[in-house]
Amino acid sequence: MNRELPYQLWRQDDNGVQYLVASFASLEEAQKAQKKFSAGGHKQIWWIETLQQPKTANLFADIPDDLPLELFTILLQRPGMKLERIVSRGHTTPEENWYDQDHDEWILLLSGRARLLFAEPEEEVELEPGSHLLIEAGRRHRVSWTDPDRNTVWLALHLDPPAR
Repeated sequence: MNRELPYQLWRQDDNGVQYLVASFASLEEAQKAQKKFSAGGHKQIWWIETLQQPKTANLFADIPDDLPLELFTILLQRPGMKLERIVSRGHTTPEENWYDQDHDEWILLLSGRARLLFAEPEEEVELEPGSHLLIEAGRRHRVSWTDPDRNTVWLALHLDPPAR
């Protein structure tokens, strides 16, 4: 598998473990593979990350008109952290799936609207442009709603949890 190709297909299993599945030269190839694997009926989450990093970029550019699946773009990655842009348009996490990450994640909503559902204790949080929050490692959550009529653009900063 060539890790240098710009489009990477990732999978998160039922235990929250994330795996790089394959890398592709084009977004279309990656989306085709994501669609094929997603149709398998398993309780896994599949997403595409884009490794292309131009020197200057606009967070609201390069968003396709047709967005059948969420779009994940890595903006910056260093040891202990990863910053990514996520674009949603009516996308949600399947009801049977929960993110249960071993790292902290700070999110900032730049445009659109969204709701996050947290488990244990159950709590739903509504987000609008400018809303941000820290999701601590091990806090099960999922996206319960995003605006179906416009792009919801997020920044997600994944951080290694602080030493305890």
